[in-house]
Amino acid sequence: MQVMDKDLSAKNIEIRYESKIKVVDPVKRQIQLEDGEMIQYGHAINTARLHADKVAHQFRWGMRYNLLPFKGIY
Repeated sequence: MQVMDKDLSAKNIEIRYESKIKVVDPVKRQIQLEDGEMIQYGHAINTARLHADKVAHQFRWGMRYNLLPFKGIY
């Protein structure tokens, strides 16, 4: 991750870790974080793991899909 972060930073691509989204405006391509910071984006990549569906829904993507997490030990 550190190498990829360095490579992407050199191309003016920002990676946000542990950021919590409050509001998304996909038309304006703008995100407001819980701390009040506003971010303009060209492209956003969702890596929210088990919460990826909820994040996608904030961007108005995959509205008819929901993740159903369960542990694979029987």
